[in-house]
Amino acid sequence: MSLSQRYLIRCQDADTRWCPCVLADSGSCPVCPVIRGEDSCERCLWQGVCIYEKHLSAGGRMEKRLFRPLQVLRKAEIGPDVYRVVLTMPSEWRFELNRPGGFIIVKPSGADHYSAAPMAIYQSSEDETMSLVFEVKGPKTKKLAQSGAVWDVKGPFCSGLWGARRLQTPQNLRCLVVAAGTGQSLLPAVVRQLLKMDNDLHLVVEAKNNGMVYAVEDLAGLDRRDSALSMQLLMPRSDKPAGSPLADAVREHCYDVLVSLGSDYLHEQVARLRDDQPWAASNNSVMVCGEGICGSCGVVLDNGEHLRGCKVDIPPEFVFGSPGVDSEFEGGPVL
Repeated sequence: MSLSQRYLIRCQDADTRWCPCVLADSGSCPVCPVIRGEDSCERCLWQGVCIYEKHLSAGGRMEKRLFRPLQVLRKAEIGPDVYRVVLTMPSEWRFELNRPGGFIIVKPSGADHYSAAPMAIYQSSEDETMSLVFEVKGPKTKKLAQSGAVWDVKGPFCSGLWGARRLQTPQNLRCLVVAAGTGQSLLPAVVRQLLKMDNDLHLVVEAKNNGMVYAVEDLAGLDRRDSALSMQLLMPRSDKPAGSPLADAVREHCYDVLVSLGSDYLHEQVARLRDDQPWAASNNSVMVCGEGICGSCGVVLDNGEHLRGCKVDIPPEFVFGSPGVDSEFEGGPVL
C-alpha cells in the first residue's frame, strides 16, 4: 500500500478525548510509528495532532470507555424477533452518537464481558434518550431480548461507518443510499448529513425475508431546502422478478456518491457496481472490546496488512472489491 493510500486510513479516536488510548499504551497505535517502536515519523498517518506528544504528555493517563448501567425505558417487538429499545443516554454522548456511524456496546446488567454486542444508534433525542433496533440472531441478542430494565452500556463509539468522512463534504450531488436489515439503523444520521449539504438522495430499502422495514416512516418529511429525498422499497427476494433494481438504478442515474448499509454481501455487490465514486459502507466487523485490544475486529487487506476494524476508518474499497468490475456477477440479483 502506498503512503498516499495509507493517508486515507484514519483512527476514529485521534485528537479526541479518547486519545491516547489503550492501543497507544500497549505500543500498537494505528497512527504513530514511533509509538509502535519505529525509528522515525516517516510512516506517520498525520491527523492534525502529534499522537506521540499526547502520549508523552499523558504519562500513562487516559480516559477510558467503561460499562455503565443505563435504564431501559421501553422495549417493544416491532417485527418477528426484531426489537426496538429506548435507553437513557448520558448528555455528553449525544454529539458523538448523532454522527453517521455512532454506536454503543451493550450487555444485560451484570453479564460477563463476552455477552456484549455492538449496536448502532438508530435515534438520539434532546430528552437524553437513545434508541436502537436489533434482530434476535444468536445467544447475545437472545439474552438482550429477555433482559430486564437495566443494561450495561459502553460508549460512545463512532466507527460504525467506514468512509464516514466522505459524507461531510459532498454538496449538490446525486447520492444513492442502500439499506437492508438492521443496517436501516444507520439511515437517520446518514440521511440528515447528506441532506444538510443540499444533496439529492435516492434511498433503496430492502424488506428482506422477514418483511421488516422500520426506518422509512421516520425519514418522511426530511427533505431540506432544495434537496430531494426519494424512497424505493424492495420486497423479499422470493417476490422479486429477475434482474437487479439496484444495478438498474446505478446504471441509469449516474450517482456521485454511494452508501451501503447492510451485510458484507451487500457491500460486495455495491463494490462491483461502482466506478470510481466515493462511497461508504457500514462496519460489520466482529467486536467485543471496541478498543482494538481483543483483536476480534481484525481486517486483513489484500496486501496482507492487518488493521483493527473497530478503531480505524477504512476506505471500503480497500476491503470490498475494486472499481470497474463487471456488474454481471454470480450470486443472483443485488439485494
